[in-house]
Amino acid sequence: MRKLLVFAICALPFDFAYAESSLTDQINAVHQAEVQQQQAERDAEAKQRAEEERRLARVRAERAREEQAHAAAMKAAADDKKADKVRDQTYEDKLRDIEIRKQEIELERQQARAKRENDYIDQDINLKKAQTDVVQSQADATRNVSEGEKSLMTDTGKADVEKSSHWFNWGK
Repeated sequence: MRKLLVFAICALPFDFAYAESSLTDQINAVHQAEVQQQQAERDAEAKQRAEEERRLARVRAERAREEQAHAAAMKAAADDKKADKVRDQTYEDKLRDIEIRKQEIELERQQARAKRENDYIDQDINLKKAQTDVVQSQADATRNVSEGEKSLMTDTGKADVEKSSHWFNWGK
């Protein structure tokens, strides 16, 4: 702006008569130049502000995109983590189910074995009863034979006594 003023002053003709009419024109021209310069400065400042606002808008938009991308990545990571957790829980549930089934099978096996053991115990008891009955029967048979032999011997002895008494006692 000062340059323009200096230029305007330097460009003034040295003819003062011409200078009066022309001085007004020159002042008007200087004023017009100043107004134009101020308008140009305002336009430049407005353009600079607009460019700065566009740059800030681009920065904000880029930040928003980055935040959205970060949020999407965090959500994807959380979803993956949740899916892994669900998979792990499902796997652990299956393992527990398998373990419970194994325990149920083992319990059924032990119950069946206990039932069979009761059957075996009953068989052993019945076998021992049968053996006891056989021993008892053998004892009874032996006793009966012994009593029969005793009775036979007694009767044979009585018969021998009677017979011997007949030899000497002929007619009795």
